[in-house]
Amino acid sequence: MKLLNNMVAIRPFPADEIRLKGGEKLYLDIRFEEYLNAQTAGEVIGVPDRLVYNPKLDNCLDWDTDMEIQIGDTVIFNYLAVKNARHMMHIMEDGVVCMPYDKIYTVIRNGEIICVNGFILVAPEIEPIETFLEIPDTALHKSKQIGRVLYAGKPNRAYRMETLLTGHSGPDSPVESGSRVVFNWNDAIPIQPNAELRGEIKREVIYRMQHKDVHAIVPDEANVLA
Repeated sequence: MKLLNNMVAIRPFPADEIRLKGGEKLYLDIRFEEYLNAQTAGEVIGVPDRLVYNPKLDNCLDWDTDMEIQIGDTVIFNYLAVKNARHMMHIMEDGVVCMPYDKIYTVIRNGEIICVNGFILVAPEIEPIETFLEIPDTALHKSKQIGRVLYAGKPNRAYRMETLLTGHSGPDSPVESGSRVVFNWNDAIPIQPNAELRGEIKREVIYRMQHKDVHAIVPDEANVLA
C-alpha cells in the first residue's frame, strides 16, 4: 500500500461497538447523542514511508515530530478525523479511511500506551471539599488546572503556525510520566467518552494535551492556588 506523505490508512472501529479486554463486544444504540459516539479509534492498515514537515507546503504537518506508529496498532484520534476523511473522499476498500498523521494522539500496542505527536495524557486531581458528608466519587470535582501525567510521548521539535498554537514555536519543554503539572483548562481536552473503552485506556476522566500546554511542574506537597 503506497500512501502519500503524512497520511495513515486506518480501519475505524464501529461507533456502536465497545470491545472488552476479554474479546467480547457490547453494542450501543447511538441514535441519541451521536456526537458522543464519534469514531475515535481504529486499526492501522498502512503508514507512509516518511513524515514531511515543511511549513511552506499546504499539506504540512502542524508540528515537527517523529513517525511512531506501526501497521496493526490500535490508535485513538481526533473525533472529526473520520468525518473529514469521508468528506474529502479519502476512502479505501472495507471502510478504511486515510487521515493525516497529526490527527492521532495515542497508540496502543501489545497493551502498552504510547502517546504520539507530542501529546500527554493527564489525570486531573480531585479538588478538596470541606464537608462532614461522605461524597461519592461521581460527585467529586475534577480539577481543570492540576493533574498527574499518566503517559507522555516524545516532545515536538517545532510548530508550523504559532498564531494557532498559542504562540508556541518549539521545541517543547518535555514533561515525564508521573509529574504533577499545572495547565490551562482551555488546553485540557477530555478524551471522548467511548474512546477509552474501545482503546482500553481508563474509564476515569483523562485530559489530553501536548507538552507545550503544561505551564509548570510542581512538587507533590505544593499547594497550587486556582
